[in-house]
Amino acid sequence: MRSALLLMLLAGCATPPKTEVVQVPVPVPCKVDMPDRPTMCVPKDDSRVEWLRCVLVDLPSWQQYARELEAALVGCVE
Repeated sequence: MRSALLLMLLAGCATPPKTEVVQVPVPVPCKVDMPDRPTMCVPKDDSRVEWLRCVLVDLPSWQQYARELEAALVGCVE
């Protein structure tokens, strides 16, 4: 009787275990070069006209910086 029980227990070990493949996303650091921040215009005095001039002078460079950041972000996502 003991040998039959032992053989039944060992027979359970003879069947291969069920394998299941689980795919887990692994975070990978981004390898994209970030663009340099544009330099900011410094107003000569505290007048509103001078501040507006600096904003208008800086606007195209900040818009280009935003486009480059978006391109870097797309490069990181893909």
